[in-house]
Amino acid sequence: MAVKCAGWRPMARSGICSISTQPVDEPSGRVDAVRARWCRFPGMTHLRSFGSRSLVLLLLLVGVGPCAVGQVRVLFDAAHRENAGNADWVIDADSWDLDQEHYPCGQWENESRAQRHPTPAPASILPDDPETTWTGALSAFGIDLVKLGYDVESLPPGGVLSYQDATNPQDLAGYDVLVLPEPNRPLDAEEITAVRAFVQDGGGLLLIADHQTSDRDCDGFDAPHIGNDLMGVVISGGAITDAGLFGIVFNVEEISGLSDADYWFDDGVDDNVSGDPDDPLIHGPHGDGSGGLGLFGATSMTLDRQANSTARGHVWKTDTPEQGDRRVTAASAWYGAGRIVCIGDSSPADDGTGDLGDNLYDGWDKASGGVNNREIHLNAVAFLADAAPDTVPPAAVDDLRARPLDADRVRLEWTAPGDDGTSGRAYRYDIRRAATPIRTAADFAAAVPLDDEPAPADAGAAEAWDVTGLDPETSYWFALVTEDDFLNRSPLSNTSGATTGRAGSGGPVADHLLLSEVQTRGAASHDDEFIEIYNPTDSPVDLSSWSVQYKSAGGTTYLRFDLPATASISADGYYLVARPEYTGSVPADAVQSVFLMSAGGGHVFLVDRQQTLAGCSGGSIIDKLGWGSADCPETAAAPAHGAGASIERRPGAANAACGNGQDSDDNSADFALREPSEPQNTGDTEAPCGPAGPGSVGPSLFVGLEQVDALEWAAAVAADTYKMRRSSRADFMQTHPVPDDTWLLLQVADTRADDPERPDPGTAYFYFVNAVDLEGNESQD
Repeated sequence: MAVKCAGWRPMARSGICSISTQPVDEPSGRVDAVRARWCRFPGMTHLRSFGSRSLVLLLLLVGVGPCAVGQVRVLFDAAHRENAGNADWVIDADSWDLDQEHYPCGQWENESRAQRHPTPAPASILPDDPETTWTGALSAFGIDLVKLGYDVESLPPGGVLSYQDATNPQDLAGYDVLVLPEPNRPLDAEEITAVRAFVQDGGGLLLIADHQTSDRDCDGFDAPHIGNDLMGVVISGGAITDAGLFGIVFNVEEISGLSDADYWFDDGVDDNVSGDPDDPLIHGPHGDGSGGLGLFGATSMTLDRQANSTARGHVWKTDTPEQGDRRVTAASAWYGAGRIVCIGDSSPADDGTGDLGDNLYDGWDKASGGVNNREIHLNAVAFLADAAPDTVPPAAVDDLRARPLDADRVRLEWTAPGDDGTSGRAYRYDIRRAATPIRTAADFAAAVPLDDEPAPADAGAAEAWDVTGLDPETSYWFALVTEDDFLNRSPLSNTSGATTGRAGSGGPVADHLLLSEVQTRGAASHDDEFIEIYNPTDSPVDLSSWSVQYKSAGGTTYLRFDLPATASISADGYYLVARPEYTGSVPADAVQSVFLMSAGGGHVFLVDRQQTLAGCSGGSIIDKLGWGSADCPETAAAPAHGAGASIERRPGAANAACGNGQDSDDNSADFALREPSEPQNTGDTEAPCGPAGPGSVGPSLFVGLEQVDALEWAAAVAADTYKMRRSSRADFMQTHPVPDDTWLLLQVADTRADDPERPDPGTAYFYFVNAVDLEGNESQD
């Protein structure tokens, strides 16, 4: 058999090389591919292609032993008092003769003495061997790694962490991953330098801490402080003045503004994990980590992406739903060619076995609550051993659309890109606005960054976000850039503009009855509920054959209340349906005891017949409202609301003289919170105050970037289409005002169009664009 060297890759940290062989066509026929890794001795410069027997003979003659094919070597540190007190963070110990002080201070006992090679040897471990085959609270961790094909060793007490030291038989150059499981004895300056160099050259470091003051051997040092020193963190005057090499800081009491909730807490089922489907710790090769970690006596971490742009969280405390840079319980970062994973507690790795003199607990794969301690730790080792830097940016968003909702809000809509191109989930959006189109990187840099952007959804999902607090009758242009967790930035999105409506004008007004205000609980009683109906039309409506129906947020059962035979609603009037427990300021027009509504989420349907609905859409549904966690709202759900508050259709409190008639078929856009609630009944009438026709595009008409005959403008409130007019005369709209179509060039639904008649070179043309609503009404400017 002959093999051909496809190439060898020198490992920067150790002189180890990886050789891949591939099939070679020989006269005797095609041979199989072989992949192997060898440990190269000093002075060895290259390998030549030989027959397979010759190659093995060469390796044996020069004394270079082949490592197991594809095998990763993991070193568990046991030289820095990982055995102190009730800790026994070793994979195997055959003796317990280290007389050490432990907490409570002044007491001494014999602790485990881990040896370099576990016994029995890793090579003899069988698939069914239990964790107790070795003795140590991390024996399950070690044995599971061996069963997955890793090689494991311990650095025994008295050992030294070194890098590129040929005199040290356990020099880090011979390993791929170093595990520091809650060290209680500080690393000295040379060891710190060695570990940092090991990582920088491509090694992996799993650093496990514990809670503040977890000083198990009474020497004045605990794992969070030792870890911070190793990472180069500096805390001075109550502040983090240097977040170190990795941008990860274990929270300790010297940092002002923190409490036990940051550095000494239990979080028994910490399942607040990253939603990124490509997260290497949560969705790695060794199992699903979605159940998170079981934390008991833990510290959390603070990330500083200015110090290290690759710092990222994988798990956060359950009280931190925003998943930002604080209260992180599992984090990672790159440094040079290598990487680090930090976990804020040793409990998840504890398998409950080991030194019989210690109080150990069932973590690892025995913890309750469905946590995935085992999978996250094993995935962490896989990530540390064989990761590649992410250099692929998210794809550019090319369908950004700005849509004005009313006088101070614009809705942005787009399709989510991925973490890598169009796959996965990105890390964050950088969304900005300007008074003119944002077409270039320079335009984007000069634009105003917006706050509180939404977190990206999975690639391909529809995104929608409302920009609020804008000025009336003002044109705004928007664009965005997407970042992944390595701060790879996407190309600039397309730009899209919108012109807000007139102050107090609200959005489009409906031509049918509407659900106008809903309260699901009163200030004093959860059953104090009402449903208000509004008639924005100029004709009364007989309600005697109508019904109001309710469905829970995610349910499929519809509960129906039939309106009384005498029910009717006047033009511009209201009708109030309430529970018997209702305590509002005006009396109810009808009382129902058929259903109770949930404040967290639900649906109300206004139906023009008295038949129970079979689904959440259909011609008999005149209007529907979903709030909170509702699964079938109009476009998007209105907000959930608290006791004594309500959700009210706009313009509502924003213009008390107007009826609640805005209807854009989007519950989130049409409803706002009102506190306290203000029910109205048949004794009240208010005319709607919607816009008289569509809004204006404003002074937002621009020549396109690509070609002079491409035009774009900002969207107008309630616009369905746009008319483009053109003339060689500047005053042509004064002599032929709207709706005159003498100079009409085209009518389009988009906010961008090309002049189909290609203007003659050297000729000046003037353009006018105005909005047209569904009824054919045109804006005048």
